[in-house]
Parts: sequence; C-alpha cells; structure tokens
Amino acid sequence: MLRNTIVVTALLFATTILAVALELGTAPSEGTEQLICMPSGAMHAIRSMQVDLPAGETELAFDYAAEGVDAASVRLLPVAAPPAMSISARYQRPDAAGRLFWSVSVARPTTAHFRIWYIPKGIGVKPTYSLHRAGETSAELRMSVTTSNGGKEPLQGLLVRLASGLSYQANVLAGSEATQELFVLRDLPLGTAVIYDEAAYGKQPMAVWAVRCPPEAQPLVTGPVTVFDGTAPGSALLGRATLPFTPAGAEMELPVRPVPEYQVTGGMLESVQQNAKTDVYGKLALSDTLESYEYTFFNRSAEPMELVFRVHSDGDWKIEKSSAECLPVDATTAEWRVSAAPAQATTLTYSILKRSIVP
Repeated sequence: MLRNTIVVTALLFATTILAVALELGTAPSEGTEQLICMPSGAMHAIRSMQVDLPAGETELAFDYAAEGVDAASVRLLPVAAPPAMSISARYQRPDAAGRLFWSVSVARPTTAHFRIWYIPKGIGVKPTYSLHRAGETSAELRMSVTTSNGGKEPLQGLLVRLASGLSYQANVLAGSEATQELFVLRDLPLGTAVIYDEAAYGKQPMAVWAVRCPPEAQPLVTGPVTVFDGTAPGSALLGRATLPFTPAGAEMELPVRPVPEYQVTGGMLESVQQNAKTDVYGKLALSDTLESYEYTFFNRSAEPMELVFRVHSDGDWKIEKSSAECLPVDATTAEWRVSAAPAQATTLTYSILKRSIVP
C-alpha cells in the first residue's frame, strides 16, 4: 500500500504543509488561523487547512514541539470528509519525538479539509473599556482589545473570536503586543447612585453607575473599565471597576469609587430562634430566626446625603419591622433610601424573619 508522510509545522499562524517521504502532486494551501476565547478565559487555536491526498494511506504529522504546544490538547478534525475516507486515532513514534501522527486513507486522489484544534502558548487577549459621562443621564462606552504575542513568529491576519461572538483580526510582531479599538456605544442611558451593599462592595458606600447594554448590540465580555467625567480628551478620571459579562439588553452596575464622605456604622444587634421543631429523636429539625439590625449614617459632606442601603438574604424571609419604608427589589434583595442633611446623622433599624432554617 502507498504510504506518504505530510508534516504540518507548528509555527503558530504561519502554517506550511510539506511532503516529506513523497512529493505531492499539488502544493496545499496555507492554513487559516482562529483564536477562540472561551467565557472561562481559556483560549483555543483552530488552524484550518486543505491537503491533497493521493490514493491509499497517507500519514499526517503535526510538529507540536516546535512552538511548545501541549500534545494533550491537540485534536485533528476532518471538515466535510470525502466519501470512504478513514482517519486513525493520533499516535506517536519513537523515531519522531515532538510529533503527533494520524493515518488517513482514501480510495482515490482527493482534496481533504482539516482543522487542528489546540491550546496555544504565549498568546494573550485582553479586552478593556472606557466609560464616559456624555450628559446627566447618558454615557458612552468604548471597547478596545490588546493582543500579545509571546511566540517566535509574527501573528498575521489572526482571526480572534471573543466569548461574546465578536470577532476581529490582529497583526502582532513576535514578542510584542498591539491594541485596537473595536467599537463605541453612544447615548447609553445612565443612572448614578451611592449604594451601601456590604455583600457586593464591602463595608463602604460606593458611587455606582448603572448602564444598559443596548438590545441590538453584541454582549459585553468581562474586562477592566476606566470611568471618566466626560468624552473629551483629558476628562477627569472618576474611578476604575470590572465590567461583568453583560448580555445584550441587560443592565450592569459598576462600583466606580468609594464615597468616604458618607460614614456607615452598625450591624446585627441580636438573633433569636423561634418556632423550633424537633424530629422523632428530639433533635432540632427546623426553626425560624428573627435577626435585629441597627445602622447609623453620618453625612460628613457639605451637601445633602442620598444613599441606597441594600441587604440580601436567601430562602424564605421577609422584613418583619423597619423604622423606614423598605423597597423589595427581588426574591433575595431589599433596599432603603436614606437621607441626611450636611453634618447630620440618621438611624435605621429593622428586623429580618428567616423561616424554616435547617441546622
């Protein structure tokens, strides 16, 4: 049986296929490279190529060691396989260290299309944002991406697909990085508030910007965002935050900066067990718990204080008593609007009843 060997070089994003044992009749085309960024942050490289296969058995070899690719991550996938083509599981040979092999058989000469899928090394993709106040109730969001190349070969026309589905092409010299702006979203509805949410932001009031991703836009992938008080160059820097993955049409809350002018102190006063129920062995099975809280808010600024105080709880719970009106947000969240004049303090007391707690 005729047996040929083809080597697929592992020089990232500059693929060449060479006939080693026997010359092929037609030179195959160069590979097309893609870099896929997963929501988890992992990246996969996909190299597409076509190979002119003679009749009989052909051995394909991938030189994964040339660029330090992890052999365990390499997969060879046929695309629209020709009729009666068979491909073996990958294997290695003792006389060819650093290479992976596949045996491909076809009944007649044909052009086959393949994809090699692997985890690249030395390649980095970092999306970043800048958020600008464009008016009292509007904002502008700009997205850029930095592609870094720690390999030995340049990246030329690399197609990068982000977890949101957005794609771009990158050209980066070896050992360097390149930054490019991808898009600008204008006239975004903007809401601002000072929020005390210990579960989300710790024990400090935060200036929070609420911005909605337009329904017609691409989802926004996670990345650092810098917030400015204007759209013009040189606008004042207000703070930095991390933009979470945001689907199209969803709203994001960005904690821009702490607000030390507002001082919040207090916490739980007591926790009382109620309605205890025991099992047949006399052990505690279920109970309710009534938790009482008190917080004091002091306004150290020269302007009136308007603050949102937010609490969270899971399971079956409700606000039992409160010294001010409580606004339910969702099944796990409630909040209050707290006001205080300059150099004045105000106090909030409330209790939460948590039902059917299993010890």
